Amino acid sequence: MNRTSPTCAVVDIGTNSVRLLVATLDAEGALQPIERHIRVTRLGQGVDDTKCLHPDAIARTVAVLADYRAIWDGFSVPEQMVVLMATSAVRDAVNADVFTQAAVDACGIAPQVISGSLEGEIAFLGATADQPPIPILVIDIGGGSTEFVLGDASGEIIASTSEQLGCVRLTERTGQPPYADGTITRARAGARAVINEAASVLPTPIDPATRLIGVAGTVSTLAALDLDLDQYEADRIHGTAVSKAAVAHWVSVLAAMDATRIEALGPVEGNRGDVMPIGAIILDEIMDVFGFDEVIASEHDSLDGMCFKLLTGNRPAAIR
Repeated sequence: MNRTSPTCAVVDIGTNSVRLLVATLDAEGALQPIERHIRVTRLGQGVDDTKCLHPDAIARTVAVLADYRAIWDGFSVPEQMVVLMATSAVRDAVNADVFTQAAVDACGIAPQVISGSLEGEIAFLGATADQPPIPILVIDIGGGSTEFVLGDASGEIIASTSEQLGCVRLTERTGQPPYADGTITRARAGARAVINEAASVLPTPIDPATRLIGVAGTVSTLAALDLDLDQYEADRIHGTAVSKAAVAHWVSVLAAMDATRIEALGPVEGNRGDVMPIGAIILDEIMDVFGFDEVIASEHDSLDGMCFKLLTGNRPAAIR
């Protein structure tokens, strides 16, 4: 590791989870993760219906931010190299200012609400850094939104869109698992309608040489289940290919279970069980609409992309 390189800390405050990456650059200028953390706080609880962040959800989330502050302080990360990114739930909330003040009180730094466009851009940067020069479609299935970012063989983004479709948002509209066949059909129809909107933005047909890469908890957890892991192992999950048939299989299996049974499966992180069936449905519909036979799970995502931008002096204007 290049000990003279600065260290940064980036927090992604999502609709379902709050994640932290502390990183630096190695001697070759590649991103070198130092520490990663994830905690499920469900900040987006009820936001799709009420357009407000719930006080309990705010309290859960800022408690994690306080814990994360202690972690990045432990690595002596300077304040100017810390970024807190707030995404879909905070973008949608009319009381976002209440959350912002609570976050400042908890950790001393104000979260910055980033656009869906920037969220997709940095997810693409993180997910494609270790990929060959081929066309790539990166999908980031979050709790409240899903980003679709298409790049060409040179790594340039040629089209992107952020859609109001996420595993928490659609689960709240669908209800809690297990699901009857009719409920699954309605959830699929709701997901497909939004995915078709995304497809209208991207060049069609998709180049058959294009690789589909999925970031975030839905894809990585499905990869872990398909690998039959006893627990979540990021190193084994990263780069794993999950077939369309396997995704469809897991939709069937997970939709027949309640959240408690899903969370009893080895690699499913706590408090994620209730949204896993809908997340799998969203992924299955994306693969069907765009004609992909497999998806590659990536543990490198928007956190990696933003860290790389910070460490290379390419801080986006939106967070200056």
